[in-house]
Amino acid sequence: MIVELVSNGLLLMPPQTPLTVYPWLISHGDFSKVFIGGDSSGGNLVHNIAMRAGVEDLPGGVKVYGAYLNHPYLWGSKPIGSERVIGFEECNQCLIWNFAYPDAPGGLDNPMINPLALGAPSLATLGCSKMLITVAVKDQLKFRDRAVFYYEAVKDSGWKGGRGGSCLFYI
Repeated sequence: MIVELVSNGLLLMPPQTPLTVYPWLISHGDFSKVFIGGDSSGGNLVHNIAMRAGVEDLPGGVKVYGAYLNHPYLWGSKPIGSERVIGFEECNQCLIWNFAYPDAPGGLDNPMINPLALGAPSLATLGCSKMLITVAVKDQLKFRDRAVFYYEAVKDSGWKGGRGGSCLFYI
């Protein structure tokens, strides 16, 4: 694995391996303003870390300032939006989750994959002040509707983070 720090398109340090990056980060990093990001299931990890950061101190004094969820792998036990109704339980999203975590408390309504499930922690406790959620308009895996519902739920939750809007982007 190679670690690079980039800000505004400028490389801030030469590419490093994890074995050599820590001394540089410790002497140059600001752990009070950490941005975390991930796509697909990595987006779920980001959500769960941000939730944890809102209710407990993270190791090393890390403070999550911003979170980026790119096409997060959010799902649940009931179809919503454009998700198919017939055969829902046999779709790839359900099968993958049940394979990866067969004994998940709540199954597909476990807050790790369904942060909007009944009994999930309040999104108002998200431990970051900035958040970016991106989805594809023509998402063939059907995660788009869930990510849009997640965005609306965060916005309506009382979360104290910054408010933005929608935009079009290309990477």
